[in-house]
Amino acid sequence: LVIIEAPFVDRLGKRHGAPGDYPPARPDQSCVPLHERHSYAPRQYSTARDSAIIAYHAYRNPLIRYFAAQQFWTFGSGEGDSMILENTNDLLWNWPPYFNGLKGGFTFSGGKCLVASAKHNGSEIIIILLGSTAQKIFRDTKHLFQWHHDRLKSTGHDGVF
Repeated sequence: LVIIEAPFVDRLGKRHGAPGDYPPARPDQSCVPLHERHSYAPRQYSTARDSAIIAYHAYRNPLIRYFAAQQFWTFGSGEGDSMILENTNDLLWNWPPYFNGLKGGFTFSGGKCLVASAKHNGSEIIIILLGSTAQKIFRDTKHLFQWHHDRLKSTGHDGVF
């Protein structure tokens, strides 16, 4: 489990340059394959660190934040039909509505993964969970958010972990 907040990623970006311009991850840091086409790219992985850097830069874009936070989408066809798609990020139905998006996914070798963002009392956080299960991923994300919020409240520390 990894919690990475914007101030940490911002410092990381200043130290290493543009996204993707940081030193490559060691093989023991590899967590989730980008895709399941192992015969094409068997060593192509994305780490929690990669996900945090991408999420930080995506989260800074208001348009991406808006679209990632939508619970439903209605798509219309050229023939007048429409289809309603439901966002699979169950945290968007959380009350109070602290969670505001970003991206979930699944691969057979990587398991259930989630890049979640939340905002509460002026504190914004990005939570990365890799290799989880459908039964645990949203519950664990809520627990991490609560832990972060409690720690922030009790210490006043911005929580760079």
